[in-house]
Amino acid sequence: MLKFRSSVIILYIVFTLTSFYSYAQQNVNIASNSAAYILIDANSDKVILEKNADTKLHPASVSKIMTAILAIELGDFSKPCTASSFAVKSIGLGGSNVGIQPGEQIYLNDLLHMLMLASANDAANVIAENIAGSINGFVNLMNKKAREIGAKNTNFSNPIGLDVEDGFPDNKTTARDLACITRYAMSNAKFREIVLKSEYVAPATNKREAKHIKTTNRFFRDIDYNKHLYTVNGVKTGNTKAALNTGVFSARNNEGAELICVVLKNPDRTNMFEEVRGLFDYGFTQNTVELQKSFYDIRFRWSRVQIDSFLQKGYIRGYEDGSFRPCNEATKEEFISLLMKIKGIEPYEQQEYWSKGYIDEAVKRGFIDDSWHERRKETISRLESFLVLSKALDYDFDINMLSKENYLLVSKGENTFSNVSSGIPEDIIKLYNYGIISGYNGDLFLDKISTREEMVAMINNYLNFKLGVQLSAH
Repeated sequence: MLKFRSSVIILYIVFTLTSFYSYAQQNVNIASNSAAYILIDANSDKVILEKNADTKLHPASVSKIMTAILAIELGDFSKPCTASSFAVKSIGLGGSNVGIQPGEQIYLNDLLHMLMLASANDAANVIAENIAGSINGFVNLMNKKAREIGAKNTNFSNPIGLDVEDGFPDNKTTARDLACITRYAMSNAKFREIVLKSEYVAPATNKREAKHIKTTNRFFRDIDYNKHLYTVNGVKTGNTKAALNTGVFSARNNEGAELICVVLKNPDRTNMFEEVRGLFDYGFTQNTVELQKSFYDIRFRWSRVQIDSFLQKGYIRGYEDGSFRPCNEATKEEFISLLMKIKGIEPYEQQEYWSKGYIDEAVKRGFIDDSWHERRKETISRLESFLVLSKALDYDFDINMLSKENYLLVSKGENTFSNVSSGIPEDIIKLYNYGIISGYNGDLFLDKISTREEMVAMINNYLNFKLGVQLSAH
């Protein structure tokens, strides 16, 4: 009798596993009309399902995800971008556009919404020229960024996604690389904010009245899906004759699990959305990969190692849901408190507000003045943070007393920022030459607000420099 029961149990297990395998295979074939696809857990980076994920194909307008990343990270949101005649005319045969006119001045925030919602080719070119000075220069930045974040089988030829029909046959990527790029992009709060919108009203410019634009992502309009199971929160679609229909999508459930789905070269646009819906349904209900339940947004940042280290040492704490938000603007009290902590200074007693003791200590050392108590919740600009670090270094030791050998050991050894505009204080250029602060193309962006990520990087560089000087003195 026992033998019979054991056999029944074994048969049941085999039947169950076989049924599950068949169901999984059936769902794997959900996207069979697409030449390639991949479904990943965005939080853990684990692959749930894939098909031809490393095959190089044309991405069409999903290339604009990379365009948006660079615009957000390198662009100036405070000044309007000017559209050139070349930018608005070089949009490809029948290229999607929002009718930007030569000489039109548009703020970067508006251009990004045109880019990611309306898939505007003219907006992509205007962004490229204003960020890098030329479209070719911007393309170089796109490919460099792709390598930096791990997309090694990607070659961008333009910021739009133009391919064969417009003379760019080598504009190719893979489903895996697009998932990688999107995972990085979705770690940026500004990017997430934009791609979550279904529509946007771009304000009037010097050339036209206000413009109402809508997203090309049909999950926000007419594709029905189980919103009790998950919510689609981005990101981009594309279409050309060579690429057919392409799409990158993100979805999140109430527990905090988030999936990214990429589909390439689907012959039918409606079918593409249906396939993505099927993949998301499978990913949130039937897959065997345990989904990570939190969005830890330093997961894919260049500063992850530094931020992790500071978290472990107790220099910084988590925010909101336990995650450190690197893209958020840093406040004066956050900056001063972190600087005091890495110097080993702790408030001597309970204060009326958490940062008072740290600010008191910084005032005592001459890093800041007493007005910072009243202004503690204000954001801190790069210029303000640079000046504080300069005073902190001067307090620690006399830089001018370093021997030539020790200077070369702990610094870049030369004024590598000689092309910076005149009028920058000498002590700030000194910080650059010591590797404590960074710039881009001869600009330190002194008027920009520091992010928490920049705050950690600067103070980490300050700490490493200080340790290097101390070691070289022995």
